[in-house]
Amino acid sequence: MANRMNQRRRPVPKKKDTEQKVSGINVFYDAKDRPIYFDRFSKNGYLIKDVEKTYNFYSMRFAIGIIGAIISYAFNLSIAVCIGIGVVLYVFMEFQFRRFLRNLTVYKDFKPEKKIGRIEAEMGMETNKIALKGFLFLVLAVLLVLNCLEEQYTGVAMIINYILAAAALLYALFDFFVLAKKVKK
Repeated sequence: MANRMNQRRRPVPKKKDTEQKVSGINVFYDAKDRPIYFDRFSKNGYLIKDVEKTYNFYSMRFAIGIIGAIISYAFNLSIAVCIGIGVVLYVFMEFQFRRFLRNLTVYKDFKPEKKIGRIEAEMGMETNKIALKGFLFLVLAVLLVLNCLEEQYTGVAMIINYILAAAALLYALFDFFVLAKKVKK
């Protein structure tokens, strides 16, 4: 009898309620609905199926360069040195990205067809993750403004803080828009 009870209690595999799709300026989908990164310089396509997380990391290489420059500015380095650090970080990430592409399946003379927009890609996320992202971006925007006021920044530091706060607010609004659209659906 114990054996029969154990057979009945099989673990039920968790279902993902949604599947997030990769999106970006140079990401297209082929006829089999697989994500393909299109390199505009070489006119080749690279299959990024099963390596989406790595691709998403490298797709933020420009933002990582900017973040590196901003963080280095916090150490009271000159603007030229901070910009140099940001450029070096970006070039390093670009080099790593190109090395990553060499390991992928290549489609010579790829013709881009089907593109997934940013909204459709975000709608593929779970609802609670979209809401959390929107809320956290909103909190970040508020904290950046409060930090600027508390530290009494002037000049470049103040401008950077307000630009980052505005960007975080735009991302929050975008996430709330996607959330409203997904809830309506």
